Amino acid sequence: MRSYLNVPAHSERKFKSAQSTSADAILLDLEDGVAPGDKLLARETLSRVLSLSYLAPPRPRIGVRINAVDTLHAGLDMECLAACEVRPDFMVIPMVTSPRDVEIVSTWAGRYGWEPSLCVLIETADGVEAVNSICRESVPALKGVFIGTADYANDIAAFVNEADFTYLRQRVVNAARASRLAVLDAPHFQLSDTIGLKASSDRSFRQGFSGRIALHPDQIDVINRSYSPTEADLKHAREILEAAAATESGIARSRGGMVGPPFYEHSKRIVALAADAASTNEDRNYTRTAI
Repeated sequence: MRSYLNVPAHSERKFKSAQSTSADAILLDLEDGVAPGDKLLARETLSRVLSLSYLAPPRPRIGVRINAVDTLHAGLDMECLAACEVRPDFMVIPMVTSPRDVEIVSTWAGRYGWEPSLCVLIETADGVEAVNSICRESVPALKGVFIGTADYANDIAAFVNEADFTYLRQRVVNAARASRLAVLDAPHFQLSDTIGLKASSDRSFRQGFSGRIALHPDQIDVINRSYSPTEADLKHAREILEAAAATESGIARSRGGMVGPPFYEHSKRIVALAADAASTNEDRNYTRTAI
């Protein structure tokens, strides 16, 4: 999945609107997107909107971001989800600093006969330092890793709109990919900056990220395009695969350069990503028409 539209869980109106967008997933937020005084309302609304999400398939996948596991709100969030007649497709655990955080949520869900797909949000210095063990020790329950630049910037005393977060990005991408997990980039906070969103998303995709969070519906189409192979990418990948099929040595030439097995595997992945993107786009178009 490429685009995750963040929606505050207490807003049924925004959730209904989100279902008609081209987002691959909707992330119902019980954490930062909900003020402390609205937490109870968000939990009360959550069960109702989860049921609504199943009214018009095909639909975006639905996730829920709970509060950090060391807070009182997290326990209340999990009690709410246990009581929901319809459960989300995945859960996001914020402020994760150790594999224990994932184990707590997974153990809790198991008490209700539920094995949710879990994602973690790495957004602190401690989380970055522990990201290898978090990824390695949390499979198979763990399916994806998000990064959070705002809380991370605050934790390391950086400026969120000025730092490039190269260390954070490379550490998390490497750890996630080593455990064969999806890895998702932080949102672009400048909502009207379409050029900056596209540039950072294009760069993020080519650095190994699978997708990113959208904070506004207007960001979704840009994100979906950036995290899908371009026609030029697909053409080049097919040329490399044709060159691979024509050689017996394992090494071939393409566009004047030498290519080998790593290039072939990358090209296969590009072709598969393009097919997945086309299929997902068709489903989303149908959903917009149906609703």
